[in-house]
Parts: sequence; structure tokens; C-alpha cells
Amino acid sequence: MKRGIVKALLASFALVALALSPTPAHAQSPAFVTLSFGRMQWVPTLKCVPLPGGVDLGTVADALQARGDVATGIVITDRTQETTRKCFLGYALQASWADIAGLADRGWSFVSGGTHAQDISSLPPSEQYAETCGSLQAFADHGLDASGMFAWANNVYDDTVQRTMVATCFDWGRRYSRRLNTPAINQAPYVQRTWSLTGGSCAAGTGSCSTYPPTVGAHSVYQPPSVFASYLAGSPDTWAVLQAYRLVKGSNLSGNLQWDCSASNPAQHWTNRGEMYCYRDYLTIVDSVPASSVITDPAGVAAAWGRTI
Repeated sequence: MKRGIVKALLASFALVALALSPTPAHAQSPAFVTLSFGRMQWVPTLKCVPLPGGVDLGTVADALQARGDVATGIVITDRTQETTRKCFLGYALQASWADIAGLADRGWSFVSGGTHAQDISSLPPSEQYAETCGSLQAFADHGLDASGMFAWANNVYDDTVQRTMVATCFDWGRRYSRRLNTPAINQAPYVQRTWSLTGGSCAAGTGSCSTYPPTVGAHSVYQPPSVFASYLAGSPDTWAVLQAYRLVKGSNLSGNLQWDCSASNPAQHWTNRGEMYCYRDYLTIVDSVPASSVITDPAGVAAAWGRTI
């Protein structure tokens, strides 16, 4: 039986158990996992031209579907056009609504990254509402419900807006952390934690790959698949969320965007952009998710843990 079918059955069992339990707060759920993609960047580019070695989300969807899995896309509505993939700042083509509809037909879910993905803390309340709850209308216009989560842009979080606005129209507000979520988040302010996959100098710590590529200002270290072992161990009553951005394969050792995903040892892989990650390592992470875990979206976890808006 395919892993995806097993997980669907486990999810259904968990929801029934929670509904029938006389003490729902103590009903144990399976381990949940969400595979998310930040800003729905369809394919990485250089000056709006798709990169040789860049992996598009259609290819990712094929690989996940072959495994019986699906993902959750984070959509910034003002960057999303009907049928054209908009180039944003030269480094990626954003998925169009047509792309999103095609992925939705394959089981993907979508949540909101807001209308502009900006720091909204200093905006007047009307504009704060438009950026958060107001962004849901664009999804509704395309037959989608994105109320499972609002992704705070760049981890710039406003607790007052989260409590008074976001929590009234979204199940969860996203912040970045490597901490697992538990049912304890099902209370105000209803904030969940997401682990963001990052590239950087290789994790080996020796050799030329450990010298951070000079085209990036801020130093980071590439996270090989082994880093996520305990995070994805499959403990009941936990929810792990892994967010990827732009995936690449092979190597490109010249020019503005560089990476090397060719070594057999992932500890020697590196990229010179924090949001670029090796596709092969990404699939290794996906394949490490225990068969007992349920891959679902934020709304699925909200339903299992009794979150109501």
C-alpha cells in the first residue's frame, strides 16, 4: 500500500479518535509533517532566465506524487498573475494562478503570505487587515481556501495583529523556529513554528567547500539531511513543518549563483544563496519521514487538534 494512502487512513483514524474521546485535550494524535514552499517560486532564475540545474515545482510535484505525498504552497497574492509567471527581483519566476490550480488538482494545499509580504506593524489597522485577512479573497476568487495559515513575512511578527486579526481568520500564524509544534499551540495567539531549509557553506567544516562563497554577505551553513533526523522522528502529538524555497541539482561553479550538489556526501554540498537547496537532499529528507507520520497541511492539523476560528 502506498505511503500516502496509509497516511490518509491514519489521519482519518486520528480525527475520529479525537472526536470520540471524552477528554479531547489528552487524545493522542499521530506525528504530522507539512512540506511547504515559500513564496511559490516556480523555478529559480538569474535575471529572470531559468537556471540550468534549477528544479521547477512541477518536477517537485511529480516526485512527491510518486511517493504518495503532497505539499503546501505559500502564496503572496500581489506577485501572482493569472497565467503568466511573474519574475520577482530576477531570482525566481512566481507560480501563476494557473500553476496553482494545477497543483491543487494534484492535492496540494495553499496558505497566505499576504498581499505584499511586508512589515505591517506600522500600518493603520485597515491596511493590516487588508494584508492579512483581506488576502483570503484572492484565494476564494480562485476556488481555494487559504485559511489554514498566515505566513508572517521575513519572520517580522506583530503579536497584537496576530491576536486581534490573524487569529480570527486563520488557524495559525507562521513564525520561524526549529522547535516542533505540539497541541499546546492551540491557544492564543495560535502561532506555529516552521523550520526553513537553508543553504550556505558545506557542513563538512574542512576543504574548499567550507569557505563561504564570496557572493553572499551573510554567512550560513548548508543543512544536510541528517540535521532533520530527530525533528522528523515521528513522535506522536507533534507537527514538523519544513519550508523549502528554490531547489537546484548538479553543480554550477561560476557566475553570480553557484552551488555544488554533486558530491556523494551531503556534508560536502553547498550553495551560495541561503534559500537555494540541493534537490537530491530535499528528496532524501522527504524519504526519511516515517511511514507512521501523516503528511498534511496546516488546516489538517488544526482539524485534528480541535482548532476552531
